[in-house]
Amino acid sequence: MQETHKDGIQKYRYEGDITELTVEKIKDFIDDIRAGDIDRWVMSDPVPKYNGNERPHAELVVGKTWKQLIMKDESQSCMIYLFRKNDPKT
Repeated sequence: MQETHKDGIQKYRYEGDITELTVEKIKDFIDDIRAGDIDRWVMSDPVPKYNGNERPHAELVVGKTWKQLIMKDESQSCMIYLFRKNDPKT
């Protein structure tokens, strides 16, 4: 589902079985979106996993971790290097 919002277009993905979709399930899905119970869909690589408490000096930021790692604290600065997988220029 796609919704136009003041912050741009918000997309939500239905995680249920499409073959069992009913009008009632669609209504419930929309109600859950409006209630804030469903996170918006963001194109993202999987969230990287780290072993134990060891964290790298440079952190890999993906779509799902952008707000958590970059936007959480306006008092701190960070440097971001953006690249695209399989890009011959990077």
